[in-house]
Amino acid sequence: MIFYFIVKSILGYYHELRKFGFTEPLTVTKVNNITIFNSRRTVMKKPVFLRNILLLSLLLISASAGGNQAGTDSFDNWNKAYEYLQTGDCGMALPWLLKAESSGEKTHWIYNNLVNCLLKDRKTEEALAFAKKGMERFPDEIVMRDTLIWALQSSGWSLIGNKKYYEAENRFKEALVLDEKNAETLNGYGVALRESGDISKLAYSVDVLEQAFVLSPDKDYIFHNMWYAYSKLLTTAAADGDFETLEKQIKRLNSHYILNKKQYNKYNIGHDSIDDLSASAYGVCGIDPQPGIDSDKCVTSLESMVAEYPDNYRLKFILGCAYTNNGNAAKGYLYREQAWADYLKIRKPVFAEIFLSFPLRGRILSIKYQAPVPKSHSGLWRNAVDYIVVNKEGANISYGQKVYAPADGEITFISDGSPELSNLWLKMDNGYTVGLVHFRPGSFKVKKGQRVKSGDLLGELGIPDNAHLHMHIFNDQGATVPYKFKKFRSAEGKTISDNVPEPGKVFYFP
Repeated sequence: MIFYFIVKSILGYYHELRKFGFTEPLTVTKVNNITIFNSRRTVMKKPVFLRNILLLSLLLISASAGGNQAGTDSFDNWNKAYEYLQTGDCGMALPWLLKAESSGEKTHWIYNNLVNCLLKDRKTEEALAFAKKGMERFPDEIVMRDTLIWALQSSGWSLIGNKKYYEAENRFKEALVLDEKNAETLNGYGVALRESGDISKLAYSVDVLEQAFVLSPDKDYIFHNMWYAYSKLLTTAAADGDFETLEKQIKRLNSHYILNKKQYNKYNIGHDSIDDLSASAYGVCGIDPQPGIDSDKCVTSLESMVAEYPDNYRLKFILGCAYTNNGNAAKGYLYREQAWADYLKIRKPVFAEIFLSFPLRGRILSIKYQAPVPKSHSGLWRNAVDYIVVNKEGANISYGQKVYAPADGEITFISDGSPELSNLWLKMDNGYTVGLVHFRPGSFKVKKGQRVKSGDLLGELGIPDNAHLHMHIFNDQGATVPYKFKKFRSAEGKTISDNVPEPGKVFYFP
């Protein structure tokens, strides 16, 4: 029995490697462009822990050195390896471990520590080969089974990092044969399936990661891998125009949340997040409809989901956008305004006062839209405003005009593509993020992650035939919020403080 407890201690270290190199508490990290949620620990960054685990396994080894397997009764090479392992020196111990293995010295701890040291050096396939060999020599030793599972998991994660998803799936499946209820193996298998890009495997990845979640509901990285699998499944189904699968998985996600509400809330995922994810997937036929999507099918699917989840005001807003896209502007506007009314009734928001510096210079006009107001300025987007610079005759001269930071903060996102899509997000020091849209491609003077001060130059306006600055601030409830400007001048030259320009009327800044 004593070795059973040694094994449990070793497995504390064993569970480090599959967490795939994260050094911050639960971060979303890109590994070769793969998003993986995981814990903070990694075997490479815990040499003292490794040494202690090796010592734990070795200090008690003399009690079991005389196994009943075929091989030499001499332990000369093993004893030499042990001298170095006491100080955690895998580099010096490794040659002696290899000699002990090749000479057939009779202890399974040789293989366990070979795997330890090789995985420390990221030699996953070599470690796996020795784990399999050790399992063949000592099939009745629990520690060898668990060491092989560990090595298979490590190999699987390495293959995921190299985008060899099919091979990774096979590694984790081998590990599941040894222990079908190992949450760590299921976690890795689910990620491998998720990253394959195949929608049928995506659905299965959710199944697998749900199993891992049931076994280990308190492991944050397993929960977030499952959540990301749901997110990827919904967005992929929508992008493929597979609205039947999308509806099915949205219902499944809502049910899973209801059954596991306590755990979801523990990880700051509430029903609002479920609603947001569901509505975001339908964005393919919403504000920015995507080519190749059957808009009629999308509308039909949205109508079904709005009937199923009437409190999801985001879905209703997207449905309003879809109606407009299909040529029914009046009905679309009506649904978007209903979504805003639902938002006010359900969320009862209290809007903080936000004061900004004006981002343009000169003679400016805040555009006034008549009903039915465009998608990007009605409903949940009603506080988004378009501004243009005009000459004395009222002609739009905005193209190429400089855009300045409206507040102190950090640039958190930049998209530098077409004039319609070139935009940036500035997370202000008050915690809100302001979106500034329609820059001239290539004109940005700032970079993502850069700190800026109010008045710093950001770039220039684009869209030659319809240059304008679209500006909005979203809250975390999916709605735009109102804002005011610290100062501007009326058309008559009067200074106005802490207010908003009247739509359709000229004003000046500075």
